Amino acid sequence: MTNSTFSNFESETTATFTEDLIVNGYGLIAIALDTIIDDAENADIISCEEALLSSEIIAAATGNPAHDFPGDLLEWMHTHIPQGSAEHANLLEMREKAADAIDNIVTNSELRELWEDTNSFSEWFDAQVALQKRILE
Repeated sequence: MTNSTFSNFESETTATFTEDLIVNGYGLIAIALDTIIDDAENADIISCEEALLSSEIIAAATGNPAHDFPGDLLEWMHTHIPQGSAEHANLLEMREKAADAIDNIVTNSELRELWEDTNSFSEWFDAQVALQKRILE
């Protein structure tokens, strides 16, 4: 895990996507990842952030949650995607897809362009590489 203080959970997108996920179910995770895999270059910032949050959820499902993974989201996961369930197995099957989505986001996306214009680009990039490692561990 990185020593970075950067967080994929500190955006308005996170709150909205989390609410949508709780209401509509974990199927939104696959949709968010597919959006980026199918066309990251044209994906908007919100779609990229949703895919990163989905990747964070998959990392948590593998037992490697971020240091700042929201407690309410973790509680939702334990209730609706318990270890050993078919839903949990489905999440684990999305690891490669999540890693590919992260690759697309950090190499060629609107979100990368946004971060490139800041002094925090390296921190953002390193956080996404660390996320990818947590998913694939």
